[in-house]
Parts: sequence; structure tokens; C-alpha cells
Amino acid sequence: MNRIRDHHLPTALKAQAAGNFDDVDTHLRAACGDFRILLESTIEQHLFNGVLNRFRPDIQTKGKLGKISKITADDISLFDELMTWYSKFEHSAPKETPVARPEPSVVKKDVENLLAWIGEFKKR
Repeated sequence: MNRIRDHHLPTALKAQAAGNFDDVDTHLRAACGDFRILLESTIEQHLFNGVLNRFRPDIQTKGKLGKISKITADDISLFDELMTWYSKFEHSAPKETPVARPEPSVVKKDVENLLAWIGEFKKR
């Protein structure tokens, strides 16, 4: 998250102010990719309390399943929306319908909202 917030977004904003749109695109692409990875990690670590892990061959449930009951329909909607949105930037789009990258401020807001969600979810 720090790399997104402290490097990619400020660099994209500086490039945007300077009119260097190739650098804006490069840093937004990196920020969106890193955010997508962060979303996946947040789902694993927080939403599913470490029960599931992409790179672990087994499912670990001991002492972990009870916390999954904290998941709400709003949580599911949030992650469905964010994963769908940020998947657009990770996958190739047809030349006829290119996908424009979000503004740096949108990515920044999504990062801040995810941090707030993590804090709120931990308190449940």
C-alpha cells in the first residue's frame, strides 16, 4: 500500500502537472496493478482470516472460521466492485474499446477507503 500511496500516485500527479502523460499512464498502471494485488491479499488476510491463500496448497481453518461470520453483504459488494474495476486495467482491452485509467485521485480514494474498511472490519 505504501508503494501506491507514497510513490506511484505522487509521481503520477507530478507527471500529470507537467503534462507528461506517458509517465502518468506508467505510474497509474503500476498503481492499479499493485492495488489489485492488495485487494487480493486483503481478501485472503482480512475477509477470509487467512483460511485461504493463493500460494498455499492447503486450507487452514483451526481457530479461523469464526471470524468469517463477520462478513456482510456490503463487504462482498465492496470487493466485487473493486475487483471488477481494477481487473479492467490488468487485462487487455480491444483497441476499439480501450479502457482509460482512473485519475490518480480515484485510486488514492480507493486506497484510503480500503484502509478504512480494514480498520472497521478489525473492530467487528
